[in-house]
Amino acid sequence: MTGARDHGGGIDAAIARFGGTRGDWLDLSTGINPVPYPMPALSDDAWTALPDRAAFDRLYALARHFWQVPPEADIVGATGASAIIAALPHALPQGAVTIPTPTYNDRSLCRRRLGDKRHPQPSAGCRASQ
Repeated sequence: MTGARDHGGGIDAAIARFGGTRGDWLDLSTGINPVPYPMPALSDDAWTALPDRAAFDRLYALARHFWQVPPEADIVGATGASAIIAALPHALPQGAVTIPTPTYNDRSLCRRRLGDKRHPQPSAGCRASQ
């Protein structure tokens, strides 16, 4: 991979560029919040075991219900957006792709690794065509 890829954080660079102290900044790039939402008690196995198939099935059923995903549509679970972004170029048919910006820089990186020479374009949405 050429060049460093930023993936959130970088509060020190933001302070150098825009000023302030670490306490003045709230870094939402990774979903880490110094004042988190209250969490319910979690079972011990939430911290000591990886989820099994039944756990994923429950997660998908809850997600399908919450987001009203129709039964004919697939749901994909992952440990974070980067895993899905890396898989998309392999999972979707090749074709024209618009990558709206600003966005995760992983999207362009993954497409370039597959030989795609296009660059992200500022846009209001994302569209794919064959």
